[in-house]
Amino acid sequence: MPDSTPSAAGSATAVADAGQLQSAREEAPTTPRDRYVAPEMKDWTGFFHFDHLILIPAHINESKPLLFLMDTGAEDNTLSLKAARSITKVSVNPWVDVQGVRGSVDKVYKADRVNLRVGRLVQNEWTVDVLDLSSLSEETGTEVSGLLGIGFLWNLEIKLDYRDGLVDLIYAQGTKGYQAAGRTVSR
Repeated sequence: MPDSTPSAAGSATAVADAGQLQSAREEAPTTPRDRYVAPEMKDWTGFFHFDHLILIPAHINESKPLLFLMDTGAEDNTLSLKAARSITKVSVNPWVDVQGVRGSVDKVYKADRVNLRVGRLVQNEWTVDVLDLSSLSEETGTEVSGLLGIGFLWNLEIKLDYRDGLVDLIYAQGTKGYQAAGRTVSR
């Protein structure tokens, strides 16, 4: 006859609960989990990562949020052909030759009068290169609307919180000619 004393019953329940807890842990996905935003991070921007790629929401000329890849291998900011055509006029740029890790790009386009807003930062550019990024979007599994190149990233202090998917982009001291939080940053 099984022992029905409180200690034995409690132990049996604890063992059963521990077994269920272990099963739940094994079945629970490792991501996503609830993001915690500390008060000092309230102005940071959420980002997404696909393997080793970091995609940050950005706005072009007051567009809806578009995902841009942080790409230190790209010299300048670049728009995808699909995003550029949906936002502004696009024309062929025969004077630019783009070489990348995968080789040269067949056709390079350009978009004029482009304003880029990423988090609290605004960058006004007169002309931006436009490339067909559809293969990158297919490989990533989501629409990549552009690249944030080293020309843009170079002037920034970048803080990443991988656990909670947050990034803070602020202009490093002494940068000139850009706007941050609605004001012009100068030396």
